Amino acid sequence: MKTTISNLERQIKDMEANHKQRETQLERENITNTENLRKEMLTKIKETKANLLALNDEQLQTTTTLTILQNRQLTQELQYQSQQTEELLIKNNKQHYQIETLQRDIQIHKDVENELAKRTHFCQKFIKKLKAENKELKDKLENDTKKPAVMGIGHKKNKSMMNEPVSKANEDLINFLEHKLEEIEKKLTKT
Repeated sequence: MKTTISNLERQIKDMEANHKQRETQLERENITNTENLRKEMLTKIKETKANLLALNDEQLQTTTTLTILQNRQLTQELQYQSQQTEELLIKNNKQHYQIETLQRDIQIHKDVENELAKRTHFCQKFIKKLKAENKELKDKLENDTKKPAVMGIGHKKNKSMMNEPVSKANEDLINFLEHKLEEIEKKLTKT
C-alpha cells in the first residue's frame, strides 16, 4: 500500500511538472505567435501605406478592400489563439483540482492505515491479555479440582459451576476478538 501511495505521489509530481512545462511552453508559443502576428501586421501596414501612396485612386479602392480582408483574417487568427489559451487554462485548473483531490485521498488513506494499525495493535494486546487470563483461570480451575475436597461436595460443585460460565464467556470473547482481528488483517492486506 505504501508503494502504491508513493507511486501515486510520484505520478502526481510528474503530472504537475509536465503540466507546468506544457503550460509554460504554450504561453511562450502564444506570446511568440502574437508577437509574430503583430510584427507581420505592422510590416504589412507599412507596406500597404507605402503602396497606397504610390497607387492611383482606382487601385486604392482595391487595395483598401484587400487590406480590410487581411485585417479581418488576422483578427480571427488572434481570436482563435486566445480561445485556445483559455481552453488550456481551463484544463490546467481541472488538473490542479484533480491533483489536490488525489493528494487529499492519499492523506486520508494514510490516516486510515495508521488508525487501523493502532486498533490492530490494541486488539492484539487485548487478545493476548484475555488469553493469559483464560489460561490463569483454567490453571486455577485445574488446581481447584485437583485439591482434596476440604469443603463439602456441594460447595465444590458450586465453585466449578461458577468458573465454567466465566471461562466459557472468556473463550467466546477471545474467539470473537480473534475473528475480528483476522477480518481487520485481511482488510489491511487488501488495501
